[in-house]
Amino acid sequence: RAAVAISFGQLRRHVPDVLSVVEILTQGDGLSDSEKCFADDVGSRASALLMAFDAHGSQPVADVISSFIHLRDRIFRDEWEKAASTAIELSNFTRQWHRSRRAALDPYVSVWSDEHEEAESAPLWEATRKCIGELSDRLMKARASRFEGRAGLQVKKLLEDAGISLESLNLTRKRAEIEVQGSDGRSMELAMLSAGQRNAFLLAPLFATADAGPFGFLVLDDPVHSFDEIRVDRLAAVISDLAQSRRVIVLTHDERLKEHLLARSSRCEALAVSRDTVTGEINVEPTDELWRVLISDARSVWKWSPKPSVTGYLTESQIIRGLLRQALDDALRQCVIKYSLKVGASVADTVSKLDSGTTTQSRMALAREIISVDTNNAHPVDLAMQACSHHLRKWNNAAHGQDENKPDLSREIDAGLTACSHLGEFVF
Repeated sequence: RAAVAISFGQLRRHVPDVLSVVEILTQGDGLSDSEKCFADDVGSRASALLMAFDAHGSQPVADVISSFIHLRDRIFRDEWEKAASTAIELSNFTRQWHRSRRAALDPYVSVWSDEHEEAESAPLWEATRKCIGELSDRLMKARASRFEGRAGLQVKKLLEDAGISLESLNLTRKRAEIEVQGSDGRSMELAMLSAGQRNAFLLAPLFATADAGPFGFLVLDDPVHSFDEIRVDRLAAVISDLAQSRRVIVLTHDERLKEHLLARSSRCEALAVSRDTVTGEINVEPTDELWRVLISDARSVWKWSPKPSVTGYLTESQIIRGLLRQALDDALRQCVIKYSLKVGASVADTVSKLDSGTTTQSRMALAREIISVDTNNAHPVDLAMQACSHHLRKWNNAAHGQDENKPDLSREIDAGLTACSHLGEFVF
């Protein structure tokens, strides 16, 4: 009995190996249903033997002997030898890879068996491949040529005044190579352009391919970085042209671009996007021309500010009058821009002439010279001067930190609104 107990003790150490083989088989792929059933049966009998060992130790009691005999009847069969071989193969990662590779090749081998006669016509396929490659190269060259022409046109729209043009453009499968021509007709590096000119040049390919995508809209994020006045005007002209056939969404902090776009298109919609600093909620609200916003701000200061504020850096009247002066100046610029577009004059030149005035009075006089209206109609600058001329000195002084008595600032705000309306809403 001692010898039998020792033998059962040795056997007990090998039962987990049987369970490991069963686990590999049940988790593997490619076994038939009968093979899986056989593996499950062996696993159940091995588990029963372990439970008997746990209950009685290695003593040859009836329960241990019976469980051993049941397990022995299964693992001494040919099915178990085959199952063990399969488990060895499944546990060998190299063999698994070879097996998976063979399985992956089976569909191709099957196709080859059915279609090998056609596949043997390799010279024809090679000729076809060569023909397709040549056709692809020809199409790419034709596309590059068309793209170069369209991109060159956009560069001309944005940079013709600076004498900068697109000399050549070479497209490959991975990159685009461009050459820039300066006003002297010589090639130049893109890095030699000013920041604004370079940004305008890089926008040209985008505008050239605006109609190539599947979407009917274009989004531009702050496209006027480092732009001067003439570049802003030329960009607004390009955007307005694009907006004839698609929706163009422009995100910008630059009021000049908003001003030029509103002047160029009656279908331009201005929206103010803001985020609540507490909740993080994004708000989108309609917004007016800048001069209307400034007039509204002046009215809010008049309504809500403390009266008087002796500790503030600026007094209430200085803030309101400064806002009114800015509003009048913005409405004046908008009026000049609209007039320039109407008569086909250079917006950049007329705005530059307007900006040569250093005071509000001188700028109003310059606008009077720039804008010409029919003798049967009142001049918008004259109408604006009638509304606010007696306030201009106070508004200019406030902009330079000087203060005066304020009999009724609400009347000055009304006068500013009337003057700005005559300028900003005038129809040429």
